[in-house]
Amino acid sequence: MLKQGLAALALGTALLAGSVHNADAAERELMFIMDTRQYYENNSVYLAQAPHEIINGVTFVSMRSLSERLGAELTYNPATRAYTLDYLGTTLGYAAGAGHFWIDGDKASFRSGEAHLKNGSLMVPLRETTEALGMRVRHDKGEGKVFLNWQTAPEAPASLELHLPKTTFAMGEPIPYEWRADGFDLDSADVTYTNNERGFFTPGTKTIRAETVVNGQTIRVEEEIEITGEQLYSEAEFERRFSRPGELVDVNGTAVLGMEQVVPRAEAGERVLLRSNNPERVTEPGVYYEDTIDGKARVLVHHENALDVPMRLEAVVKNPSDGELAVTETRIGTAGPTKFPSASGQAAVARFLDSSHMNAVVYAPGAEGIIGWELIEKWIDPGMTATMYLDVETDGEAEVLVRAVTQKEPEAETIVPRAEKHTRGTFAEGDRTLFLQETAGRTPQRVVLGDGGVDPYVTGVDAYTGLSETNFGNRGVHYTLSGTVAEDTGIFVNPRGGIYSGAFLVNGEVVTGSLASSGKALKLYQTGEEEEDVTIEFIPASGSNLPLQLLFQPLSDTSLE
Repeated sequence: MLKQGLAALALGTALLAGSVHNADAAERELMFIMDTRQYYENNSVYLAQAPHEIINGVTFVSMRSLSERLGAELTYNPATRAYTLDYLGTTLGYAAGAGHFWIDGDKASFRSGEAHLKNGSLMVPLRETTEALGMRVRHDKGEGKVFLNWQTAPEAPASLELHLPKTTFAMGEPIPYEWRADGFDLDSADVTYTNNERGFFTPGTKTIRAETVVNGQTIRVEEEIEITGEQLYSEAEFERRFSRPGELVDVNGTAVLGMEQVVPRAEAGERVLLRSNNPERVTEPGVYYEDTIDGKARVLVHHENALDVPMRLEAVVKNPSDGELAVTETRIGTAGPTKFPSASGQAAVARFLDSSHMNAVVYAPGAEGIIGWELIEKWIDPGMTATMYLDVETDGEAEVLVRAVTQKEPEAETIVPRAEKHTRGTFAEGDRTLFLQETAGRTPQRVVLGDGGVDPYVTGVDAYTGLSETNFGNRGVHYTLSGTVAEDTGIFVNPRGGIYSGAFLVNGEVVTGSLASSGKALKLYQTGEEEEDVTIEFIPASGSNLPLQLLFQPLSDTSLE
């Protein structure tokens, strides 16, 4: 059953709270050592901007240093050359040589002395300044010390409250919890919630609890609600409706294949894809792929370190021409090192989709340099995998190579022969746009992705061998699917080839998730009361299995249960 998170709603009628009362008001004391810059609080010494001084029996201290210890806000207006100190609702204003000061905007006269500058610091009469703030000053003339004492206001008690609009709910009715915290930050607090499920499916009394520790003391909240025998939604429909993007729901994997299949219109983009993934396991330093690009290209790097020493993966661009070459990086996603290849592929796709990267470099004739600097920031330990998706644009022909280097071989140049498994090559179709021809989701429908049939694999060439190459799973291809989706429709992803860990950009929001079987689906989006235009971007993630089914299911439909 899905566990609920924090939700916001209007103030409810049911309320239960727990609280901790903090310590009462405390006495604070500053001790100033006259004719020095030293002053003390709780045996800690601080240095003022200028020495404290007594002039004609009046004690003067640095206004800035005093405000820092009080925790007051001090501002300076260069136009009027006046300083303003704000402390617990009281505002004091001073200007050097003015002969008066201001309390909450009202002019007040000095009884003795006046504010003046010393060593660039504004010196103010201690007694008149602090008495306006409700503080006390006393002198120890024999010791050359002046003491400032005041009471701190007691802190408000820390509390946690649960607000509900009512205390009786039907089975399958969503429960709109609202937790409110005072005296501490709820988002950063370590709160243990018990039995706070989004909905219940058996009748009876349910007890919701929350517990946290604030200032060393425990706050507990406990609330009982009643679940009636009536049912609003079944457990399966509740899960579909009230799961959030990025959460998994149960589906009937066999029934998925019985859904109507929709084949979108496909268009190929102009971007070329260079994929370096063969051999996937790096067993020797060297060059793992190389080819020439001109214009828009994507570089996909996905390798595991099978050496017995740390390695680094580098993507290098070189200008082979007699003129300057401009290379612009427009989008990047890197991940790893990690011992889980699928996690590396998933995280790199998520960062790529969310990227606003822009980096432009002009290379002189014959010059070369690293592209995708994020990839080389970390050394990759043995057994670990790293991934990069990098979009670049060039204004001319450029040579691009991917190499693995070690500290002993920092510029490895040996071309590593390909292995039997995995893919390397250059593919003309690095982008694929899919258009839904009709409104999706009025009935249960599915779109097949990455199967090599309905959604064909892109083909290309291994630049080293000249052999034809098939990009199985279309890894590295950037898909954009767009179209109109019916109202009250859930959009889900269902894996059909095994474990899949991926990321999707849905109407500008990144959604990630991992699926282990065809009996689960990852929720991507849910339309509202009206049909909506939806755009989904994704790249089949390296380290995961294809194909996928993109499901459009009316939320009231029961065919996948």
